[in-house]
Amino acid sequence: MDYPAPRYPSFKEISPEELRSKIRTIVSRPEVEGLANQPHAPRYGVKEGNRVLVVSLSEFDQAVIGEFAGAFRNLGATVDMMTVDSTPSVSKEKLAVLEASSIEPSGEKEAVYTRMTNLVNPKAITQLVDFMKYDLVVSGTAGPLPRVPFRWARMEYISREEYSSPQVDFPFELQLLIDRKVYESIKRCVKVRVTDPEGTDFTFTNYDDGRPMALTHEYGKTINFGHNGKEDCSGVIAGTLNHLGAFPRVKAHLNDSLVVRVEGGGEYGDVWRQKLEDYNKMDFPEFPMRTEMALPGGGVPKVKMSMPGFFWYWECAIGTVPGVFRLEREGKMMNFANFLHDRKRAGYLHHGFGGSNNSAKPLMEKGLPWTHVHIHNMFATYEGTAKDGSKVKVIDKGHLTALDDPEVVAMAKKFGDPKALLGEVWIPAVPGVNVEGSYEEYSANPTKWIVEDARRHPVLKR
Repeated sequence: MDYPAPRYPSFKEISPEELRSKIRTIVSRPEVEGLANQPHAPRYGVKEGNRVLVVSLSEFDQAVIGEFAGAFRNLGATVDMMTVDSTPSVSKEKLAVLEASSIEPSGEKEAVYTRMTNLVNPKAITQLVDFMKYDLVVSGTAGPLPRVPFRWARMEYISREEYSSPQVDFPFELQLLIDRKVYESIKRCVKVRVTDPEGTDFTFTNYDDGRPMALTHEYGKTINFGHNGKEDCSGVIAGTLNHLGAFPRVKAHLNDSLVVRVEGGGEYGDVWRQKLEDYNKMDFPEFPMRTEMALPGGGVPKVKMSMPGFFWYWECAIGTVPGVFRLEREGKMMNFANFLHDRKRAGYLHHGFGGSNNSAKPLMEKGLPWTHVHIHNMFATYEGTAKDGSKVKVIDKGHLTALDDPEVVAMAKKFGDPKALLGEVWIPAVPGVNVEGSYEEYSANPTKWIVEDARRHPVLKR
């Protein structure tokens, strides 16, 4: 096996005093020009006299949530707290299926995607903010921030495990450089091939579509369809994980960036196949680009799909954070969304098919589904060809090559040992890929194997 061996994090549990100190430091971070509204690097800007609403899921570490509220109060704010029950409503084996079954006409099963990202419905919170006069809402750990007429920020870390790890203290300046290197490498690629040991193998033309840099979540392919080029992404994307849970291996077959066939996947695959039949002949409405560009006189350029379809492959997202690891509850699949956190780890690739975040509003206005489904790749190789014919390897068997860039290593030396700072804290174990065993047996029931593996490797030394 030539894939990197598994790596399991193990940390001494943080003391209450150190937890309080770290959270107060995070809450007091100054804003960074151009990143004030960045969901993956929240800046809270709380002042004396502000009113703050902190929303959490019941699965979050309530000691952490309590310290966040205390940190805001320490700055002179009044804080209200809301806890949303996220107890899974189905078995561990069926959690992943919820992603596909939630692809319904707008409003009917919105809770799945909302619970993963915003935790609460932005419309409902808007009414509450208007009544209670909140200056800031802190809610959610993932996804673009909702477009609301008030300040909304994410809570990046929600467990004592994270605060016990080096991840929280990772230098922001260094993370910004890593992301810039990844973004620049992607932009150099004209043609790209992505492969992985679970069966992923697809190619595409990586034309310049004006996509922005997205901190810790860099877009490896077009998100603005048809802008300056034609979609020609074809091949197969395969895997056993999505944001909620695990499933028998599924293969999504692509033709010009549209999923045209779904193979395997157990019940997840069955539901996805039905949704494919229901929606892949629909006329996808025009929607605004995700870009920093503006048209003369204001406004944002629009995107229009070249043909009917719903399950468009728009999200090829590359994680860039070396310190990310799977939390113990996630490994045991005790949460509502168990592998949402994974996607930020450096070199980890996840794919999204369906409605994109910037197309949500036009889809909802037409009463169409607006969410999307995922497949994760843990050991992908992303290799492109530049205009001059040279090869550009962005990910090598799950390892983000930007972590080896001389400029990144040189900056890391300013903060400590580069090997410690830039080494992946966690490398998942997959039988038949990087540990002994049968991939066929693993992929037939990945939930069972992942839960047993998590029980063998606790994260915190208590």
